[in-house]
Amino acid sequence: MNRKGLNFDEGKLIAECVEAAESTVPASQRLRHIHAVFSDNVDINEQLTLNVTRNRDAKDIASRTVTAKQEGMSIAYCNLLFKEATACFKDPPEMIILTLRSTQLNRLIETRFRYQHIV
Repeated sequence: MNRKGLNFDEGKLIAECVEAAESTVPASQRLRHIHAVFSDNVDINEQLTLNVTRNRDAKDIASRTVTAKQEGMSIAYCNLLFKEATACFKDPPEMIILTLRSTQLNRLIETRFRYQHIV
């Protein structure tokens, strides 16, 4: 029986994509938009490679595409948009933004697969 994709939470993969992309933008920029597409099941026993592509780097905005690959095949990609925080564009208090710092401090995710970031 093929167990590929069983017992896997796609949110963990999205969190890894956010972490990989967030490491390439200035700390003053915050995640504003994410679009994720899954094209295949994830095998938690195989190594996951995340390729980060810098699409745009401007003064107050940055765009990244993260491609997740296993066994040389693309299994998912995420398009992420980061924007500089300004006085007129603040987060509402009830909005939770998943960031690298919050996942490390609060241990919101538990990664069960090995991965490497390629920038």
